[in-house]
Amino acid sequence: MEKSNAAQKEEKQASILELQARWNKIRIANLYDALDSMGYPNQCLDLGIRPLFPKQHLAGVAVTVRGSRDPRTPEDFKKEGGGVNYFQQLLECVFPGAVVVVETGG
Repeated sequence: MEKSNAAQKEEKQASILELQARWNKIRIANLYDALDSMGYPNQCLDLGIRPLFPKQHLAGVAVTVRGSRDPRTPEDFKKEGGGVNYFQQLLECVFPGAVVVVETGG
């Protein structure tokens, strides 16, 4: 018997959350060294990026977003009725256990 799409999605989300719990237990220095020895050097965030609260940890599947300046003027934007709702599109891509990573170009 084939699983429904909802059942498949639930199963995938459960496995992602289990994997996320496992990642939370790994010392980041060990992970960094392992990636480096496997030929993936410099796989870390800028050292200037810090958690908001001490001892805060984060692990999950990254959903990446690249932002850019909208070339339209505010007047053009109003004429077009607001344009595309990018936030709504983003919400359709995320799931429990996902970590949204936004690159804003500076």
